[in-house]
Amino acid sequence: MTRKQYITLVVFAVTAAFAGGMVSNRLPGAVHAATDNDTQKLDTLEVRVLKVVDREGRTRAWLGIEEGDPLFVMESNDGEPRFALGAHDAGASLSLMGDQKKTGIAIFESADKRVVWRAPETLQIPSGK
Repeated sequence: MTRKQYITLVVFAVTAAFAGGMVSNRLPGAVHAATDNDTQKLDTLEVRVLKVVDREGRTRAWLGIEEGDPLFVMESNDGEPRFALGAHDAGASLSLMGDQKKTGIAIFESADKRVVWRAPETLQIPSGK
C-alpha cells in the first residue's frame, strides 16, 4: 500500500467514524447520560421499572407498575419493603412497614415541625422532628 493510499484510508475511516456517531445520535430511542455540564438533556425516559441500587448492587428503591397500578417502593438494607406509595382507580395508598413500635405515619406543621396528627398514638417521633 502506498503512502497516498494509506492516508486516504485513514481519512476515510475517521470520516466514517464521525458520520456514524452523528447518525447514531439522531436515532429514535437513543438514551444519553447527562451530567451537570451537559447542555443536552433527556426529555423523556420510558422504562417498565426504574431501580435505584446501592454500591453493592442491592435494590433500595424502585418505581414501576404492579397489577396495573403505578407503585413507588423503598427498601431497607436487607431488601425488605419499608415504604410504598401507590395510585389506584379507587384512590391512593401509603404503606409504611417495619417494627411495630416504629411503624406509623405522622403529619407535621411545616413552620415549626409540630406533630399535627400521628397513628398510632404510641408512635415515637425521632428527636430531629
